[in-house]
Amino acid sequence: MFFHIYSFEIWSWFKRPLLYIYAGVMFLLALFTMAAAAGFFESITVSINSIRIVNSPIAINGILNELNLFYLFISAVFNWRYD
Repeated sequence: MFFHIYSFEIWSWFKRPLLYIYAGVMFLLALFTMAAAAGFFESITVSINSIRIVNSPIAINGILNELNLFYLFISAVFNWRYD
């Protein structure tokens, strides 16, 4: 019974175009966040004074906390019904 309900929900999500739009938005947001953390956009400035450790635990925690705020608001959309 659980598998039947689960497969119905997944199948109904893939029918909606909003899933693909939000997946694209989340991918681009994550891509630009990782590029900014790696220093891709800092080539515009002339001086870089600090050494950044991108894969430190506190930096990864900060990035995940920032992205989690956006994902929290987007995830509420998937519970709406358009019937």
